[in-house]
Amino acid sequence: MMLAIFPLPIVLLPGGVTRLSIFEPKYMRLVTESYRNGGFALLPYNQSKTDSTLATADHSIAAWVEIIDFNTSDDGLLSIDIKAKRLIEITAVESDVDGLLKGRYHELQHWPDSNEVSNIDQNNSQNRKLTSVLSAIFEEHQNLASLYPHANGQDLRWVCARFIELLPLDIKHKINFMAPESFEQCLAFLHTTINGHNNAPA
Repeated sequence: MMLAIFPLPIVLLPGGVTRLSIFEPKYMRLVTESYRNGGFALLPYNQSKTDSTLATADHSIAAWVEIIDFNTSDDGLLSIDIKAKRLIEITAVESDVDGLLKGRYHELQHWPDSNEVSNIDQNNSQNRKLTSVLSAIFEEHQNLASLYPHANGQDLRWVCARFIELLPLDIKHKINFMAPESFEQCLAFLHTTINGHNNAPA
């Protein structure tokens, strides 16, 4: 099976939701085909790259996303809300006549499952701070909160993933946290970043 690929300078981790505006004909076709194929691959890339360089890449980690909502604006622009259900590694890429990329893939285990994460003290002060800061961000930005009607703030993996998506990091840095064994590294990074920010002098 092959999935259509949407290359964008966006990192989305499992459980992540974002809104996209669709206007190019090849991506309108991608939307139509995604209903038949169970979604499409959101492939993050540096903005200096082009579709042609992506097509010749040996492999890349992408988010397998599904469309969970869509709207059409008054000017006819299609807007879709997508949710990442898992990560995949794209192992081969082909290009259709219209330039739409499609890739062969295999599924990846991202971060540890809930049983392994439960061994981490999710109630220590640093982890509670991560949860409270993210909650405050959602309260302040209702457009963001509206994408997550069932936010899972009790799951430390979910909290960490949302921070990586939201923080203004270089995309190369964000892509590092798509690696399967990156959870502890991510947690340590967020403890330093969030605590450092909150402890900074006014």
